[in-house]
Amino acid sequence: MLSRCRDIWLCALVTLVLGAMSSCGWFPESSFYLSPQSRLPCWIDGHGIPTNELTVQINLYVPLWGTDYARITVNDNHGNVLQRIDVPDISTVGVQNADGTPNREGYPSYSVYGLKGAVDIFEQREARNTLYMCDNAAVWAKLAPGADMPPNNRIERRVNDKVPSSNASARGAHAER
Repeated sequence: MLSRCRDIWLCALVTLVLGAMSSCGWFPESSFYLSPQSRLPCWIDGHGIPTNELTVQINLYVPLWGTDYARITVNDNHGNVLQRIDVPDISTVGVQNADGTPNREGYPSYSVYGLKGAVDIFEQREARNTLYMCDNAAVWAKLAPGADMPPNNRIERRVNDKVPSSNASARGAHAER
């Protein structure tokens, strides 16, 4: 009877330890929101909805085995999930300046993610739950050499949700208001 009870406890303990070890991939290590002033990641389709009516949540997962990844969820104003994708982490670069030298002040930090050959870089500018998409060419050259930098379409968030027309003058799309 005592050995049977011991076996049950041993099985319960092993199950508990294995469950705790594997749960690292079940719950996000950290959660962020994409800034409304930032462009959308290159893997995200806006579904024709103005970007100020979208909420983009980025949950970072660090599984015990396998590759770290970001789960990106796009919701509309009504909370409907429009898109959810998992994007593998290519590299996470700690706190550094755009030229690659260490930044002792703490921020920004960068994470490079890639999916199906498309690469994009998340930038955390301060100790908040807000991320930005990196549009700095120097950072791109250092962290993702040879990768194509996505077009910066942030302007549509600032100009009454209108994409600038092809006949925008040298003054830019702000002149079209």
